[in-house]
Amino acid sequence: MKFRDSSGATLTIAKKLGEGGEGVVFTTNEKKDVVAKIYSHPLSKIQIAKLEEMVHAADDTLGSVAAWPTSMLYKDARAVGFTMPMLTSQHPLHDLFGPKRRQALFPNAHWSFLVHTGINLSRAFEVLHDRNIVVGDVNSNNVVVYPDSTARLIDCDSFQIQGKGKLFRCNVGVAEYQPPELQGRDFSRIERLPQHDLFGLAVMIFQLLFVGKHPFAGVLPAETGGAAPIGANVAARRFFYGQEGRRQGLRPPPGSLTLTAITPQLSTLFRNAFLGDTSSRPSAAAWRGALADLKSKTVVCRANPLHHYLRNAACPWCALERGGLYYFSGLGSVSGIDESIWQSFSNADVERTWSEIDAVKPPPALDPVIAPARRCRPARLSLWSKRRKGAYVAGAVATVAAVAALAHFNMPAIAVYAALAALVLGVVFRPDARAVATQRWQRHSNARRAFRAAEQSWARAAKATPFFEERERLARARRALLDQRSRYESELAGLRANRERKERDAILRRHRIAACNIPEITWQIQEMLRNAGVETAADLSFERLEGFPGLWRPAKYYLLAWRMTIERRIRLNPRMGLDAELVRELRAAHLRERAQNQKLLLGGAASLRRIATEIQCQRAGLKQHAQACAEALWQAEADADGISPLLYWTTSF
Repeated sequence: MKFRDSSGATLTIAKKLGEGGEGVVFTTNEKKDVVAKIYSHPLSKIQIAKLEEMVHAADDTLGSVAAWPTSMLYKDARAVGFTMPMLTSQHPLHDLFGPKRRQALFPNAHWSFLVHTGINLSRAFEVLHDRNIVVGDVNSNNVVVYPDSTARLIDCDSFQIQGKGKLFRCNVGVAEYQPPELQGRDFSRIERLPQHDLFGLAVMIFQLLFVGKHPFAGVLPAETGGAAPIGANVAARRFFYGQEGRRQGLRPPPGSLTLTAITPQLSTLFRNAFLGDTSSRPSAAAWRGALADLKSKTVVCRANPLHHYLRNAACPWCALERGGLYYFSGLGSVSGIDESIWQSFSNADVERTWSEIDAVKPPPALDPVIAPARRCRPARLSLWSKRRKGAYVAGAVATVAAVAALAHFNMPAIAVYAALAALVLGVVFRPDARAVATQRWQRHSNARRAFRAAEQSWARAAKATPFFEERERLARARRALLDQRSRYESELAGLRANRERKERDAILRRHRIAACNIPEITWQIQEMLRNAGVETAADLSFERLEGFPGLWRPAKYYLLAWRMTIERRIRLNPRMGLDAELVRELRAAHLRERAQNQKLLLGGAASLRRIATEIQCQRAGLKQHAQACAEALWQAEADADGISPLLYWTTSF
């Protein structure tokens, strides 16, 4: 299906990316960095006017913090949707909250990473509020996070904006993130304020710092029933953390941090946001500054490099782990992942550098075909020079004289001499057509080779092939840099799996079959297995036992069950490190690769500009040379085609 955007360009939808209550999001064939949202229902005049205002307000700053609409989409003359930037490698904010999803999607995310995500999230709200844009429907599903902790807001068409003297409201909201004064209200009749957003922002920041715990969720006093919906707790201002909550008998959920885990400044901001009035809620800039201060005061736990916590305090994550709660115990804590590899040139730096490369325009494409400029006629084939003509006349006279001498004068000697003279003249001065033809054909072969080389050089310059080859090389370096962290983690996971396998095998080898104490495994069976090299639990497998035809089937099952029992009892040490030498080698290899790709990418824009300039300078000379080679080839072809086979053979004897 084809659509037209605001600039008049035609866009064809391709792959379906997602579907919501209002519409469907597709990729487009023409613009790989753009997606199209097509509404499932006809748009009202108010919706169209709102989208047009949003498209008009679009710029790079908004695009850096939100998936902002960039162009309207029309089917015929009817508005049916809009385009927005393609987002890749992002995950919803709530995937950072709980340990399972965070360890699966952000395996090396420590607490400082969550703090930095809060800083980026605050900046996004700060940019929007500075432009009098209110999110309205604040919730963790409408925020996405990238591997470098960058945060972006999505579903921007639901935001509240002001345009042309008209207010375009946000008609939806999630109770868990709406302030007390909006609980139970009809959002379609309310003018949202930035202060309303700031309540939801404070909730999301709290969930980041307190690893998913909602500030208004916990255990109520027994007389109230012990539980209530979060929206009801928000309306009643039941903040479960801090002195106010304790005085009301509120208790946070088990395994929660306390406000002592953060700075006093942040504690005050949370109290103002959740317990104060609307005007006292901290701004996005205040949150950004307080979070930056917290990050500067965090330290790394000696026992686990993923445990980041406030300086001059005990590690709260180690205390929670002693109680069986593992919030930061992913791959990074046991696999030796070195964060310093990614600090010098982050994915954001890669994309920033690539945007400079992407801005370099290639030389305009030209016609690579060399068309004939003129019609060529074959050169005259001159086989009869004056000298050769005179010799052939003399030979003819000698031949006539020989015939006359023999026929009329009966002088055979003179006839013989005359015939010999005619033969000598004919042989010595005969026209050498074979040599002339060979010379022309050789010239044609040489001209064809020269033209092919010149044609290839011109085609590469006309199509700007060196430019696009260099661009593809830079694109491979970009992909390698963006994917390197996941490859590094995968290889470390392989090292870890190999270490665990070796550790498990070592434990199995300590259990000998002779000591298994299974009555069905007689000493005869043990002797048969020992002779075949099967002596420990590590040597047992279904495939290997199948190779013993004399071993009865129940005995095989007893042995395999014995091994499985041992394996279930094995408890590997999660803190056992990897082979330090292997980790160093892997890290060194990735550092070398990253340095090479970084150097290549940083010089990519200059390299492309240099190649484009060289192509432009070479084009005139290459085309002129190719045209000259073409004319030489066409002339050589005409000369070669002008040789008559009959003339060739008759004049060669």
